[in-house]
Amino acid sequence: MSIIVNTSRLISEWLATTKPEEEINVQRLSAILAIKLNNYGVIFSVLIFGYLTNYFWSSCIALVSFIVIRIQTGGFHLKNLDHCFLISLLMLISFSMVELNIWFIVLLNSASIIVVMKYSQRYKFLPCLVISLNFIGLFPAASLSFMGQALTLLINRRWR
Repeated sequence: MSIIVNTSRLISEWLATTKPEEEINVQRLSAILAIKLNNYGVIFSVLIFGYLTNYFWSSCIALVSFIVIRIQTGGFHLKNLDHCFLISLLMLISFSMVELNIWFIVLLNSASIIVVMKYSQRYKFLPCLVISLNFIGLFPAASLSFMGQALTLLINRRWR
């Protein structure tokens, strides 16, 4: 079992003992808490790492870009939250530290729009609009985040 799931289970069991008069579904609370711990853990870790390595604003751009597109398009989910945490963390940290030339940013943005238009199971217009804004901003971290999310759509499509 994963560290995140064990931690959330322990917290949920502790919360259940603090209010014995209330009926708390420990299993449900544990599942919700595990997802929250994973999501906020990644966000907090990326921001701290970005601050410590002087890539804070780039880390913020990578995070916001990835989260906005991820919420809108869906994508592949790993079964183990520890793996999800580590891969998300490594991916977002590396996205914030890479410099790209303008033409590569344009290429990544274009490829991301094509993948989102073809494979997104949820929304298409808003994610494509957000990606298109990066043709103006030309942020390397954003274009890498968009492409990273587009790849999760391709992986999700392949393993259905």
